[in-house]
Amino acid sequence: MSTTTQVDTVTVYEYYNPDHRCSRFYSPKEDKDELTQICRNNICRCTQGDCCVSKSLTDPVPYGAREDHACKGLYHVYKAKVLSVSQSQYDRYEMKITRVIKIGVEEEVSVGDTRVFLSHAGCRGGLDLKEGTDYLLMGPKTDLWYKDSSTNSATYMLGKDTWVERWPTSTECVSDAKLKARCTELDNFSKDLSEKGCRSK
Repeated sequence: MSTTTQVDTVTVYEYYNPDHRCSRFYSPKEDKDELTQICRNNICRCTQGDCCVSKSLTDPVPYGAREDHACKGLYHVYKAKVLSVSQSQYDRYEMKITRVIKIGVEEEVSVGDTRVFLSHAGCRGGLDLKEGTDYLLMGPKTDLWYKDSSTNSATYMLGKDTWVERWPTSTECVSDAKLKARCTELDNFSKDLSEKGCRSK
């Protein structure tokens, strides 16, 4: 990945109340294009304006919406746990695949494999991925950024066409009445898609 451009942060504090602060990122104008791209082996991809926003657990998901998204094409569908988060110009999320619900363009992925997911730092607020938390991830083949079969490693982008939804814990599914329905929806979706595949429209 290209990491030659540095972004500086300027933070202004209120003199009598340092808890009141404002931060802003600055960079040389001539490097603006580099800041909006992520590159590997001279192949670059735009990242700004391509943000993925996580689905809120408080908002209902329309019936069939998950299947419609998963079956748009060669989309991967995983349940994955965030193992680590590294924040910089491009945030790096290492995740463990805990359930392969639907195979996408990467055919060799298996339960227990770790995969890296990248997102521009400007998308951090809307994505809000937490270490130790499980998520439903669905994305198109263009999300697969890099694959090395010799080391069984792969890097994905989290973009505007990626579906990210927090998967409640088993404890939450039992103790929280509102989340219980969401858990049932996710389990049914996972079971039906993995066993029956996409239904023809």
